[in-house]
Amino acid sequence: MPKLVNTLPGNENTTTLGAEVQKAEIISGDAVMVTDSTYQFTVYTGGDMPKNAIFTLTVPLSVKLPENPATMIKLNCMIGCSSKSPTIAWSATDRVLTFKGVVPEVSSYISAPGPIQFTVKGFTNPSTTDRAYFVWTSYASFTDGDFMIDRISNLWVQSK
Repeated sequence: MPKLVNTLPGNENTTTLGAEVQKAEIISGDAVMVTDSTYQFTVYTGGDMPKNAIFTLTVPLSVKLPENPATMIKLNCMIGCSSKSPTIAWSATDRVLTFKGVVPEVSSYISAPGPIQFTVKGFTNPSTTDRAYFVWTSYASFTDGDFMIDRISNLWVQSK
């Protein structure tokens, strides 16, 4: 998980940015307890994400991950980011997936407000139909520490 030094202008605990709606949904394998499900996330950033940006996804307790999330979780960037060569790390203590190398190589930053849309494959759905809440956070990473750009909570999925 990034070592937070400071925050940059952005959004804290935001569910909407202007008219754009933040959302998460199960797009493959949406039944209770289905393994290897694919979740899609759409976020609109409040601050630009520089080339060294990383983003994290805090995974709720009710959503299970594979035995080795860093190698078994698959990221697919669809809009506004790159999944060409991401580095994925997992912090079991904090339940945080960290994605590095997500800014497209052809740009020096991801322009706000986005959108950034990506899928993550490899989750096991909750055992109930209750909502499962994720938190997406973006950081700029520098030698003196990581600076939070945005934090978007209230991204929820729901099994059927």
